[in-house]
Amino acid sequence: MCQLSSRKGSLILMAVYLITKILGFVFRMQFVRIASEEAVGIYMTVYPAFIFFLAAIQLGLPVGILFPGTNFMIP
Repeated sequence: MCQLSSRKGSLILMAVYLITKILGFVFRMQFVRIASEEAVGIYMTVYPAFIFFLAAIQLGLPVGILFPGTNFMIP
């Protein structure tokens, strides 16, 4: 397995971050053009709650709630 220098790794992360931001911008611009004003308003209202619950799901909280008596170790 080859090791990347921290500078090269940082450059790769910055490039990927920039690409995702550009793709998100293109998506939003197309969404606003296609959808009505009401749909965009609903989207903007619901999106923060959706991201919150998505982050909670990715943290593993459902597993902790489902099995409260077990001792899961977080790596």
